[in-house]
Parts: sequence; C-alpha cells; structure tokens
Amino acid sequence: HALETLDDLVPFDAHSREGVAAARLAGHLFGDGTLELDGQHARLTFRASKTDLETVEADLDRLGFDPESPTYKENEAQIVAADGTAVDVAGGGYAMQLRSKPLASLFAALGVPAGDKTTSAFRVPEWIRNGHDAVKRAFVSAYFGAELSTPKPRGAKLFEQPVFKIAKTDEALESGRQFIDDVDSMLETFGTRVSNVREDGGNKRADGSESTTLCAELDASQDALRNLFSRIGYTYNAEADSDARLAAAYLSEKLAELDRLAGIATEARTADGEYGELTEIAEKHGEDPERVRRWRQDDVEQPRANDFPDYETWKAERVADAEEGLVWEEIETIEDAEHKR
Repeated sequence: HALETLDDLVPFDAHSREGVAAARLAGHLFGDGTLELDGQHARLTFRASKTDLETVEADLDRLGFDPESPTYKENEAQIVAADGTAVDVAGGGYAMQLRSKPLASLFAALGVPAGDKTTSAFRVPEWIRNGHDAVKRAFVSAYFGAELSTPKPRGAKLFEQPVFKIAKTDEALESGRQFIDDVDSMLETFGTRVSNVREDGGNKRADGSESTTLCAELDASQDALRNLFSRIGYTYNAEADSDARLAAAYLSEKLAELDRLAGIATEARTADGEYGELTEIAEKHGEDPERVRRWRQDDVEQPRANDFPDYETWKAERVADAEEGLVWEEIETIEDAEHKR
C-alpha cells in the first residue's frame, strides 16, 4: 500500500528539504529511473548525464544514502512495432545504482512503482498530488527532466509543443490516463496544462503482448510555455533546463512587448480619432503614426509584434551564458536606498 502522507512515518516533513528531495527522486524514478524490489533483491537505478547524476547523488546524500559511482554502458536493442516492423537502436549513457532495501522499501511505500512500469498500474502518489506546491514542482520537474521533450524553436519566433509519452499494456492503460490527469492537475498550479492526449500504436513486447503509447501534449500558447519553462523546468537535466530558462526569458520579453502594443492599441481605439491626437499617441510610444491609425481603423485589440527579434537574433544579443541559461538584463533605474550603512 502506498502512503498517503508522510506524517509520523519518516523522519522529515513532506515540504522539508528532505521531503522535496524525495519528491525529486521519485519523479526521476517514475521516468528514466528504475526501482527493483523483490524479496531480498533491492536496487534503485538513476539514469542521466554524468554531471546531472552528481545532482541526484546530492539529493540521495540529503536522505542519508551513498550510491555507487556512475558507470557508462553501451546498449543495443530491437524495437518491434505492433504492426511487426522492427527498428534496431543503439546508444549509451550513464547510470548510477544504489543497492539498499531500506531506501527501495521507502520509495515503494511512497508510491514509486517497482519493476516494469509499462505493465504496472499507478498514479502520482497522493502525498505529492495534495502536497505543498514545492513538492508538486519537484516531482513534475524531475519527471519532465526525464520524459518531456526539450525546448525547440518552431519557425523564427515560436516553440514546438512539449510532449511526454507513456507506454502501457491494455491492462494498465486506464492507469496511464489517470497518471496524465494527475500531472495535468498539478500543472494547473503553475499556469500550464495538458491540452490533448492522443493514443498511438505501441510496440510488441518480448512476451508477445502489445503496448499503447499515450502522448500527452502540453499547452503550446506563449504564456503557458513561459510558465512551464520558468516555473517548472527540467530537474536532473541541466542542458534542457538552461534551454528552458533562455526560452522563458525570450517569451517573457515577447509577451511584455505584446502587452505594450495592446495598451497602445487600446489608447488609440478610445481616443477621439483626431489625426493630431493619434499622431501624438504614436510618437509618445515610439510607434509609426500610420500603423497606430490602422489599429484604430481596423479595431485591432492585439497588434502583432512584427518588429520583435526572432529567437536566434535575440540570443545573439542577450545571452550572457548559454550553458547556465543566463541573459543580460537592462538596468531601468538606480535609486538611493532608504537606509544606508
């Protein structure tokens, strides 16, 4: 049975630093990680880049556990689709293991599925679903660090719709839908959501059974993407998290420009309409008077930000450190503090 609350059951509160670390680790185990717990056999496996595994190790250390050193392994496999077509895949990556029955038992009790997640029925644990926002964010961000598509431009000024996928056998398919609903309910806390779930053909498994792939598509509106990239991000995936910070900064500036243009359009629509007044409004905001007059004439509520730079141009001008996801910010004002030492 999964625990519904951590109260009086573990030596930390759910919203403490240890509890938030446990939520992060659980999120990864729901994604790229693996929990094995069978009799005396117990093992937790975390998969990420070597640098990101150092962050995982720090969270494990916070809980009082010391994992083995990361190891690199090459893998080859053949994926057989439900229609019988086969694709050979090869690749490699780092993994870090921890053989500890107490820790494995703890995470199993906290609702992390053990064994094959494709055949298992599970939901987001209740202590996370109903927990503090910091706990929700920690779980979702770590899960997205493993499973969510990373920020990619779509055209010059937009971004692709983020997607995460879950493979389930027929017996566990409904639980996959419930898991996506659980994630959706938590995403709403941070200003985004799952906008669509589609079912794609899955793969034929070694035992002959077939899986179905649930594809959860997130809201691709600019406001929702900014919230996703800035308020949730990609824990245990530093490269994607840096890309997300840059994308969030770009979208924030673009949305601010759209708000500025909407304010000018509103001012023009509510003006008397005299040529001189519209010209004055345009010049006050540094806009072309003819453009402002067209907004009024066509009753435009939201003008397009045609002059806003495309993403690549913006990055060339604004990025201070791409690896860390840092951008230059302009200083708007410098004021004396009220209390000086």
